[in-house]
Amino acid sequence: MPKAYWICAYRSISDPVAQAAYAKLAAPVFVAAGGRFLACGVPSKTIEQGLMQRTVLIEFASAEEAVAAYSSSGYQEALTALGAKATERDIRIIEGFSDEAKTQSILGRGRPAASLPQGYRQGIITAIGAVLGFTLLLIRYWSFEAPGGWTPASATAGLLMAVATMLEIFVLYRSLQITDDDQTEYRKTVRWFVVSAGVLLGSLLLATLAFSNVIPFSLEEDWARIWNLFR
Repeated sequence: MPKAYWICAYRSISDPVAQAAYAKLAAPVFVAAGGRFLACGVPSKTIEQGLMQRTVLIEFASAEEAVAAYSSSGYQEALTALGAKATERDIRIIEGFSDEAKTQSILGRGRPAASLPQGYRQGIITAIGAVLGFTLLLIRYWSFEAPGGWTPASATAGLLMAVATMLEIFVLYRSLQITDDDQTEYRKTVRWFVVSAGVLLGSLLLATLAFSNVIPFSLEEDWARIWNLFR
């Protein structure tokens, strides 16, 4: 249950004697009701339309306790001592945040998390699984079964396949998290999936060029060329 806060802001005090009598009676009532005074007095500074008048801030375990304190016979006696015209003020009882989600809402992320439509999450998990399986089979073929020796192009293609595999595993991990039910997180997962697919397509293109000998040099020949440049 969230805590509650009693905020009393005075706009004017026309009868300081009555106000002092009220405060003397009201303070013990608040403490007996479980209230804890957090601030009481004239503001250190006012901003915008703020008034340099008495302000009181009291913490209660719940809004119900704050309301019960106001309705108690002891506080009603304090109100009688105050009278109707001694002060002009307003009292507000507000609940605090009970969890991190509400805290985030006040920090500019105010919209509640929107859940995904049914089937969206399962769909991307299935797609990731299929692409990951294809990538692993491709790596197996490219590493152990493809004819010909290693070239810079074929080695780079294999490296890109490995990078694509790691990205796909990362995307699969994200998609299995509970937070991925949130639409914002789901969009991030989809973007990562698109990146992994792009890396995979790049590796396939490079592998095709290497396999068709469009990039014909062997790894040994290229190292010899590089070595000769620095001799």
